[in-house]
Amino acid sequence: MSGPPPPPPPPPHGESPKTTSGSGSGLPPGKYDVFIIPEHSAGSGFLYLPSLRTNTNSFIAGFASALIMVVLGQSMAPAFQAWWANFQGMGNAGMLLLVIAAETPKNSWQKARDEVRRKEEERKAKEAEEKRRAEAAQRLKELREKEARERAQREAERIRREQEAKEKLAQEQAARDKEAKEKEDKERKEKEQREARERELRERLAREREERRRKLEEDRRRREDSASQARSTSSYAYSGVGEKTSPWPNGKPPTPSSPTKKPPPPTAKTFVGDDSDTHSYRPYDQPKRPARRMSKSDMSESSWAPSQSTARTSPPPSVRGPYSTKDPDKIVIKAVYCFMNQFAKTPASQLISGVGTVTDGLILRITTEGLFIDDDIRGVAQREWDVKAWTLKMVEVVGGGARLRAAERGSPKSLSGDEADGYLADVLRSCKDSCRLGDCASKFAASNLPASSGYNDDASSVTSGSTRVTDSTAQTGDWKAKGLHLLRATIRDQEGKRYMFVIGEEDGWKVAVGLQRLRRGTQVRALGVAGLSGLETKSTLEMLGWG
Repeated sequence: MSGPPPPPPPPPHGESPKTTSGSGSGLPPGKYDVFIIPEHSAGSGFLYLPSLRTNTNSFIAGFASALIMVVLGQSMAPAFQAWWANFQGMGNAGMLLLVIAAETPKNSWQKARDEVRRKEEERKAKEAEEKRRAEAAQRLKELREKEARERAQREAERIRREQEAKEKLAQEQAARDKEAKEKEDKERKEKEQREARERELRERLAREREERRRKLEEDRRRREDSASQARSTSSYAYSGVGEKTSPWPNGKPPTPSSPTKKPPPPTAKTFVGDDSDTHSYRPYDQPKRPARRMSKSDMSESSWAPSQSTARTSPPPSVRGPYSTKDPDKIVIKAVYCFMNQFAKTPASQLISGVGTVTDGLILRITTEGLFIDDDIRGVAQREWDVKAWTLKMVEVVGGGARLRAAERGSPKSLSGDEADGYLADVLRSCKDSCRLGDCASKFAASNLPASSGYNDDASSVTSGSTRVTDSTAQTGDWKAKGLHLLRATIRDQEGKRYMFVIGEEDGWKVAVGLQRLRRGTQVRALGVAGLSGLETKSTLEMLGWG
């Protein structure tokens, strides 16, 4: 807001100022006895006097007037004093008149002053209200502008994010397409390489078979030639008196070799399939062919040659024999079954060693995290059979231990704490002493089934989890020796899911070690340990087809 224009500069010092007769004063020419301030000099703070010379006539007139006033005052003084004395005698009435005469102008002046102050306050209040309204309008305008800017920024940010999301999705889609294409190309190349390796292997095997056949033919021809030469050069002393020189005049025929001894069959088998089931996925494993006459070369080490073009793999089942391992963390299992409450005696699902795509390298690992099943030969993890440790409610294992004699009486008891640890220690001790060496039948045969007599406290008379029995159990029927152990794991859920593991007696001690490791973990929650009686073990195995 601009103010009044600045005042003009002062006149230069040391020079005579302009008079009324001078130029630029804005007054008509002539002499003036009064002070006249020009309009252009009003409010400038400077007084321009036309002349400082004293007027004689004015001085004399003023002196005479003053002298007359002094004379009049001295002459009227007695009369004024007399009047004043009379006035004092008037009393309160005179004082009242004096007060009224003095208060009336004062009240008028005070009223005028209050009116001026009220108008000034009203003006200031009006100005303040106008200023407040202007500030509110300005603030509202600024807020609206700020909101509009923020809205524009948010809209721009949203558009930018949408654009970035679209670009990211496009990049991810392109990356997925590229990855899928690369994967397809890789699979196609691997398939071509695998087919090339298989074709090369078949050609190499055919060449080796042809070479072996040719060598055998040459050896046979060479033997026949040497035999004929030996007969022609033979000179026996009594050949003319009727003795026979050779029982085979045309040479001794080749003696057929005894067939190769196959590995022992598995302990139990509940599934009988055709030849197509035994053909594995490996490229060097061929389907079974009709039986042929075996030669001596079939018994040699060159009958199976390792592949030179593929990675080192395990030999086929016909060469490597049954799977076994000494790793204490790998428990070789025969089968695993899953039971539920709605199907008490029929497994809802099962996994049998050596059946279908599952090899005989089916193993169970018991860790602090739970129970895990893998196909160790193929290196395939059976993740759908995983059992987490925190879901386990109870495990039932067969084995020795004086703490679970009640299990043989038909009332199994769930142990926890030190009792469970002691029972697992007894199971481990008994399995290491007998089951690990395959001697469960001779040591625990009498305790597999309920006895009619009482129980003693000796460790040799405790319950055994092995189902290998002998003819000494004739009172309950003759049962074929199997040498199997059972492990039943109950899950804490509404379906009552239970997993039944069939294990060979040579790996029974690994179960006790694994359960001890599982109980020492931090993920189990109130895991109970119980025992399985010999009668229940026998009936369960017979129900599953292992009896």
